[in-house]
Amino acid sequence: MAFLTKDFILTTNKEEYPKALKAKAQTKKDQAKLLQLDNWKEEVISKTLDHRYQKESHLFLTKEELIKLVEWKLEKGKFRPTLRKLVSSNDETVVKQVTGRGYDIFIAYIQGKEEFLTSVKKSLDEFCKLKGVGPATATLILSLFPSVGDKKVVPFFSDESFMYFNDIKIKYTLREYLDIYLPKVEAIGEETGINDLSIIEKFTWTLFMNGKTDSNTSNSKRASEDTAAPTKRRK
Repeated sequence: MAFLTKDFILTTNKEEYPKALKAKAQTKKDQAKLLQLDNWKEEVISKTLDHRYQKESHLFLTKEELIKLVEWKLEKGKFRPTLRKLVSSNDETVVKQVTGRGYDIFIAYIQGKEEFLTSVKKSLDEFCKLKGVGPATATLILSLFPSVGDKKVVPFFSDESFMYFNDIKIKYTLREYLDIYLPKVEAIGEETGINDLSIIEKFTWTLFMNGKTDSNTSNSKRASEDTAAPTKRRK
């Protein structure tokens, strides 16, 4: 995707994301639920995990946190009625152990001991050992890892963000995430200097919900700059 800037992405997330989220919430029977869960995901659980990491250099999710995270996923994306039940069937201790091991694997990348993609794949494989946790939910769990220096934060494998880039049916496989989706998000991160790739997922989710795709966003941005360029030269 060409002609993007960090400011453009951050401004879109700040101004347009809340509108798109509210529009999505208005399609729900319980309109307040998605907004409340999104606030929890953005403000509460992220700070909770950051505190855990700063205090212990170790992360985990409780069973209650995992269930709530899945509820956010179901409210915001495609609803799958059996998913919450499956996730709820996990033992509390097992949830803490498995998510803890998955996050510990990613810490090896944070500490410079392992390559990014290697750690991502190993972490996602570990999270998928939990009942009801597939590749998409696993990426959601890993996307909560706090931002540390210039290290990357992985993006959530959301339907809408994937469809923003790809006019193909999503298969929800780990290979699809690593080989098709993640490289496109990383390319924008490198272009704009954004290491927290969850910011780009949020940006592309917003654009897709507003009826835009990678191709027409690039064309629109290019046309805008081409139009502005002669005006700038006349000054």
